[in-house]
Amino acid sequence: MSPASDPYQILGLKPGASIAEAKQAYRQLARRWHPDQFQDPQQKAQAEAEIKRINVAYGQIQAPSFAQAGRSGSGGTAAGGDRTQVTPTHSAQHQARAQSHYRQAETLEQSERYQDATKALTQAINLAPDYAEAYQYRAYLYQQRGFEFLAAKDVAKARALGLERAYRQPIPERPQAKQQPQAKQQPQAKQQPQAKQAKQPNKSKQAQKPEPSSPFSPPAAMAAFPQAWTCTASLTPRPGSGQTAAITQLLPYGNTNGISASANGSLQLWNFQRGYDFADLRGHSDAVLDLALNHDGQLLASASQDGTVKLWHLPSASLNRNFVTGVMTSLIWGPDPHAISSCSQDGKIFRWSSNNSQSQASQRSNAGSKALWASRAAATYVGMTANRQFFVTRSPDNELKRYLQKAGEPPRVLPESQFEQTCIALSPSGRYLAAGDATGLIRLWNLETAEPIMAIQGQVGAVAAIAFTADDRLIASLCHSPGPDAGPETGPETRVQVWSRPSREQLCDISGSGLTSLCFTGDGQRLVIGDRAGQLQVWQPLGASPNPGA
Repeated sequence: MSPASDPYQILGLKPGASIAEAKQAYRQLARRWHPDQFQDPQQKAQAEAEIKRINVAYGQIQAPSFAQAGRSGSGGTAAGGDRTQVTPTHSAQHQARAQSHYRQAETLEQSERYQDATKALTQAINLAPDYAEAYQYRAYLYQQRGFEFLAAKDVAKARALGLERAYRQPIPERPQAKQQPQAKQQPQAKQQPQAKQAKQPNKSKQAQKPEPSSPFSPPAAMAAFPQAWTCTASLTPRPGSGQTAAITQLLPYGNTNGISASANGSLQLWNFQRGYDFADLRGHSDAVLDLALNHDGQLLASASQDGTVKLWHLPSASLNRNFVTGVMTSLIWGPDPHAISSCSQDGKIFRWSSNNSQSQASQRSNAGSKALWASRAAATYVGMTANRQFFVTRSPDNELKRYLQKAGEPPRVLPESQFEQTCIALSPSGRYLAAGDATGLIRLWNLETAEPIMAIQGQVGAVAAIAFTADDRLIASLCHSPGPDAGPETGPETRVQVWSRPSREQLCDISGSGLTSLCFTGDGQRLVIGDRAGQLQVWQPLGASPNPGA
């Protein structure tokens, strides 16, 4: 090998130097010869040629076959024969291209293009499957986007390749997130035109309790949570993202991330802790009616008023499947984990295979869910708990039934469930079901016993949305207050209230115009509220850090 093509000599190293020594030398030379440091065109061209030689040389030394040949001695010939050669030129080119994609990912991250940065790292890994730093970097981006399952896999791979370094530095906040008032500042009403400051609940005005004879009789009072909440951020999607219509659905995933769906069919992926949206999903042409995540959080199913159910691959923010179904009012992943079950407006239940590009639908009696559909009754709602233990249906006469995921187990009717439910919610733990009505009353059942346990009386008006924290200790409700509509843009007067589930005490009362949906983040630290303008408000207990861990 000539000195001009010897990678060790190009990097100024002795033959057989370690990978760590090569890395240190590469970084020093890369800083020295970076083309951006030169203004003269001739010097800049020389620097570009030199940095290319340095990249190729470093890629050759990193190649496993090259390192093995170097350890064997004798000018790159393995002991016992001359068949082992230096890594072919195309392998060195792959290494150089992989490093180029890695640097591109760094640039994309700085520009807040996190999805594109993840794709660049995937290209680097495809070119160099042993690129430990790329796995680690991609794990960091996956974690920031809420894909903990994928992040853990990449961390394990990086460690298996010998990289034990911690995650990279956190993504810097966007300016708009920094400009939000801190939690301890009080004059929130002036800065949040659509939502009034959370009010301390007046104990003398607590709503009347249910009659003592009701199974929903209240338990003894318990200690309440802190009662002062404040809006820490008001979030607007990036220009051009498409989400300019009313928020119809909010779905948490991961600890701090979530998904919003709108009346114009667009979906947005958010990091609520740092206050930015990092991807948008477009394909529906009408309002999104329901969302469902699969067990590992990689696939999202969305049902729309346009008569389709779409399957999205969230890590790549791409459309995976498209099913022409007719209008589906609710959908779940199950009972088969590789299938989507949904129900239509006329009460029919369908099952759609996520592994089959053909939209094969079957009504109620398919073999894969024979025990589950034993009642063979129509349903206007289907729901499944996150632990996949319980399944719930609502019949056309508003009767709620609970099914166990065990063959031969008969369904149980939830007592006192035959009222007109305006919304239904399952707790993340899988222990409780809540249903609201047009009077503002929220009823809770224990799914394990299929028995009613309590009722919460909120503000007078139809309950439009209910959300639980992951530990089931807080419940949030959104009600439409009775009265004249405030206008086509702001909508009717609405209230969001936060309750302690154990004590049933009201902790927070947020009023505003045109609030449409809500959810708690997975870590339970934030309440996110959507409105008719397509904006999101993030609320936290007063004194909580608006950006913990940053």
